[in-house]
Amino acid sequence: INSLSGTSPLMNVKNHIINGSFLIWQRGTSILIDSSAKVGTADRWVMKSPGGDARRKAHTHGNISFGNSRYYLEIDTTTEAFTQDPELSQRIEDVRTLEGKTVTLSYWVKVSDNSEDVYIDIKYKQNFGTGTDPETLISASSEYASSLIAEVKLPSGWTKKTHTFNIASIS
Repeated sequence: INSLSGTSPLMNVKNHIINGSFLIWQRGTSILIDSSAKVGTADRWVMKSPGGDARRKAHTHGNISFGNSRYYLEIDTTTEAFTQDPELSQRIEDVRTLEGKTVTLSYWVKVSDNSEDVYIDIKYKQNFGTGTDPETLISASSEYASSLIAEVKLPSGWTKKTHTFNIASIS
């Protein structure tokens, strides 16, 4: 879109997810995840898993339109990883950014090995941190509120999922 004129429902829409198309990978396009520490993958995305790897893959579009996205994030976890719930996350700065608002999360998803049912939980966390030290705000995992939005069974073929939900007020 080069410009918008008049009124449009899209004029007040802001995407708070940065690098949602997995285009930018400054740390490399394949990341080994060998501990339960959080590891950077695509820029702004963090993966936590006791084992596996994450890599950038190019879409082979076929009959599906992924918009402007050329890439996706492929996550391959070891069997042991499922005992500790692998986690992919992105932080949105300032707990007040979306508090009390209705948001929509849309994404494309599939599982490559359909030998058993695989589910993912869609959650959001509001991290309140403690004090004013930026390091404390980032690492204060006990100072947050978490909400489960949906449990999604991964399909064997690319499927677009959309969830609309309310972010809790912080007051």
